[in-house]
Amino acid sequence: MTLVLDVSNYDESTFDPVCMLSEGVGAIILGCQREDVADRMAAKAQDAGLPIIATYAFLYFGQDTLGQTMAAVRISKKYSIPRVFLDCESGEGTERPGITVAERQAELRDCIHAVNTEGLAAGIYTGAFWWPSKMGNTTEWAHLPLWHAAYYNDGSRQRSVAYGGWSECAIHQWTSTLDVCGRRRDANEVWDTSLLEVGMTKEETQALIDQRLDATLGLTLLALMEQMLGIKPSTFDATNQQRVDAIVAKLGTGVSLKGTTFTGVIQ
Repeated sequence: MTLVLDVSNYDESTFDPVCMLSEGVGAIILGCQREDVADRMAAKAQDAGLPIIATYAFLYFGQDTLGQTMAAVRISKKYSIPRVFLDCESGEGTERPGITVAERQAELRDCIHAVNTEGLAAGIYTGAFWWPSKMGNTTEWAHLPLWHAAYYNDGSRQRSVAYGGWSECAIHQWTSTLDVCGRRRDANEVWDTSLLEVGMTKEETQALIDQRLDATLGLTLLALMEQMLGIKPSTFDATNQQRVDAIVAKLGTGVSLKGTTFTGVIQ
């Protein structure tokens, strides 16, 4: 099995990709909490020939989720890294007090959409200690690869899981204390070896195509309904929620679409 470390900004002072390669590290997953630090670390890894199979973004729910996600997206695109894992483990001090399950779900939904919109694959980092209670054990993202965190005294690796609709994890983060090149590091067992490949898997590529097709069809439908109802869109938010609200409001006045015709080509 390939030894894969995940490294955060806190690893920068001891981050030596040449040393890591000499000690058997086959790849890393790069944290992007501070984009400038992640940029320097990514450049060093690239220069040394140490593969970066993914970035990750720690999500500060209710405080900073999309900003963290976009930092990881930018690093991923700059260094041709195919996927972004969204780190879901926030707690006291790293999320807004009183945030609800529904609010966390909505923010994660936006982050996944942002990753996919940029042409990258998304994954979820979390654990059974967090997901069932903080995310209501939703199965909405069970189709995404799970990076599962769980440490055992005997150092055993785990593949089977039972939460969030996942039955197996793609990656198991099994320790945070593996001595590598002058520091204790997070180490991972990558069960889904397709994640070690450069580029997206066939399934990830198809899912991205489907997601973009759904978005295109949705925007086309919005445009058609606006035309049929005589609504002239001006400036709307990035999620198009105001467009949907305007259509719903118009329909709520008793306007019917029966017998309505439309002309023109929707781009």
